[in-house]
Amino acid sequence: MWMDIAKGIASVGSATGTLKSGVESMSLQEAADRWMNGNTIFTETVFASNARARSDRARELGWQPKFDASPLQSAIEADMKAILG
Repeated sequence: MWMDIAKGIASVGSATGTLKSGVESMSLQEAADRWMNGNTIFTETVFASNARARSDRARELGWQPKFDASPLQSAIEADMKAILG
């Protein structure tokens, strides 16, 4: 989900001219050097980990999700407009 949020921000920022380009990639070492004083382990844990949960048991018990991820992009757009004015 965090990747979806990051891509949404990059997309909106690029489309509105707020950001100079869309989604960019960098190596783990580049990110560590830039934001975490070179600590690649902490950088990977904070920025590059991928934990997912599945709702198999809840679905077996009859639970169904009420929302999907489609409103995420419009929420990002609204938030960026509010922040940037």
